[in-house]
Amino acid sequence: YNGVYSSTYDLTNRMVQLESVQSVSQAGWCENYLELELNANNYFMIQVGAGNMIFRSRVNGVNDQTSIPFDGTANRFWRIRHDQSANLIYFETSADANVWLTRKTVTPGFAITALRFDLLAGAYGTGNSSPGTAKYDNFKLLASNAGSSSLNVPNSGFESPVLGNGNWQYSPSGGSWSFAN
Repeated sequence: YNGVYSSTYDLTNRMVQLESVQSVSQAGWCENYLELELNANNYFMIQVGAGNMIFRSRVNGVNDQTSIPFDGTANRFWRIRHDQSANLIYFETSADANVWLTRKTVTPGFAITALRFDLLAGAYGTGNSSPGTAKYDNFKLLASNAGSSSLNVPNSGFESPVLGNGNWQYSPSGGSWSFAN
C-alpha cells in the first residue's frame, strides 16, 4: 500500500471532499480509499475495491458499514461531512460535486477534533498482478455551512513537487503531505 496522509484537523461542522479521478483496478484484491482517522480503531472511510464502494464507521474496533456497487462516473466525488447541530456524520457521493447523495449516516462514536486524512491504495493477495493506479484531485476541507468557502489544507491539489504531467515519484519531498507505504 502507498499513499499520503495529512496533519490532524478538526472535523467539527466541516466536511472533507475529493475527486477520485481514477480508481485502482476492480479485478482481484485491490482497493483505494479516503480515511479520516483518529487511530486504527476509530475512523470513517470511503473505500473502493472489487467492484464495490464501502462506507465504514469504525468505533472502538467495531465496523458499521454499507456497501453499494461501484460506478466511477456516478461516484466520482466523495465526501465525509459532520453536521454539528444533529451530531451526525454523512458519507456522500456525487457525479459532479454539485448534487450529493447520502450513502450512510452515523453518530460519531469518538472525538473528531484531531483527525488525520489518509489517501491510500494497494493490492493484497494474489488476485491481481496489475492493480493500476489511484488518482485523487481537488481535496478540500470545507465548513459544512459555508458552501464553497475552503479551509486551508496545504497542497490540496497535490501539485508539489512539480514533476510534469503523467510523472510520479516515490516519497517526494517538498509537499505538505506525508507519504506512507
